[in-house]
This record gives sequence, C-alpha cells and structure tokens, in this order.
Amino acid sequence: MTYAERIYYSRHKKQVESTEDYLNRVTKAYNEIDKLIGKLSTSKDYIRACNEISSFAQVIGKDATEILKLKHKLKDKVSDVMTEYDDKLENINHDISAFQSIEITDTPEEARDLQQLATTKMYEYMMQLNRDENTNRRLVGNWIKGKQALSRVDAMALTQLSTIPAYEKLFKPLHKEILSQKIKKPEQIEHEKVIAPMLEQKRQELSRIYMDSFMLRQALQRVTLIDGEKIETDKKIMTPKLQEGENLFD
Repeated sequence: MTYAERIYYSRHKKQVESTEDYLNRVTKAYNEIDKLIGKLSTSKDYIRACNEISSFAQVIGKDATEILKLKHKLKDKVSDVMTEYDDKLENINHDISAFQSIEITDTPEEARDLQQLATTKMYEYMMQLNRDENTNRRLVGNWIKGKQALSRVDAMALTQLSTIPAYEKLFKPLHKEILSQKIKKPEQIEHEKVIAPMLEQKRQELSRIYMDSFMLRQALQRVTLIDGEKIETDKKIMTPKLQEGENLFD
C-alpha cells in the first residue's frame, strides 16, 4: 500500500475528518515520499518513488504544489545518483589501470645479458629444425608445452625465432601467449599473481555498477509518473533499444 492509499483509507474509515487531520495526513505522506526519494540509489527505488508520487497525485491532484516539489526532488536525486555511478566507474577503472600499469623490468645490464643468452639459444633451436614443416611444428610445440619447464632465456629465444618469417608459421597463437608470459621477469610474474585477486574484485564491482547504472537508465525510459509523464534528466541515456512489447521489469 502506498502512502497516498493510507491517506485515502484512513480518511474513509471515519464519516467525518477535519481539514486539519487531512492536512496532517497529507504532510505525513509528503514527508515519507520525500525520505524515500532521499534514499534513492537503484532502479527499484526509482520505480517505487514514481508509484508513490503518482498515487499521491491521485489524492491531492497532479498540479498540487507538493507534487511539483516531489517531482523536482526526484529529478535532482536521479541526476545525483547517475553522477555517483559515473564517478564510481571512473574511479574503479582508474584503480584497475593503476594495478596493471606497474611493470617490473630488467636493468640495462640484465637486458643485455638476457639478449645475448637468448640469441645463442635461438641458434641452437634453429640447428634442430629441418625442411619438414610438420616435424618442425611438433618440435616447437614440445619446446613450449613439453614436460621440461621453459626458462626465461628459452622463452626469449623462441620469441625471437617466431619473428623470423621462415619460422613464424610454426608458432600457434597459444604458443605466443605462453611465451609472452614466460618471457616476463620473475618479479613481474609474482606481482601479477598478487594483484590478480584484487583485479578480479575490482572487475566484479565494475560489472555490478555498470548493471545498476544500466537498470536505472532503463527505468528512466520505461517508467512513467502521471499521465505518461517521464522524469527527464540532463544525463544522456545510452541503452540498447528494446524489442516491441519487451519490458525489462517483467
């Protein structure tokens, strides 16, 4: 039962109700709806607020001052909530980028030594290859996915080998993905393991806020107040077009 319906039923329980009592009930309903709008944060809250205002308008009239005030408050609150969603999304994306931007690299001396060892190892791999492409594919697969763990030098050597036109067809996309991980500095790999749970948590939070924002924007398009009127905000609503007869809230 809406706040407005409580006014109506309370009023008709008595044969006679004083104007003062009626105004008190109207004021109470207005205050309750005002509180409801103040707590609005989701599409469900928005739909309930619309229903409450529409029912209230049926009791006191859609052009009543109280109705106009509530509609204005609802518009402002919705705009604030959508801004909060946008701010949260921006902050979470910033956090994710910050986590991912941390890169632990080699010193110039370490990079030079690694390059020299990898080049020598690459030549050793090349010596094992022959003119039979199928055999070469199996060799490359075994080097990368075999029981013997790839060292960082091995990964660098095979990465270099994969860039040579004569051998690039021997490497599958999965091979290159494995090498791109193995080529990283051990400290970088450890860092990525540490931040993985935090990144997953941030991504889940991001998905939830995206969905909450989407649902509120859909509610703005689909739910009406009085006589088909909708709450309009300054925010641009970007949502997929629904099929005819489809209702997100069914």
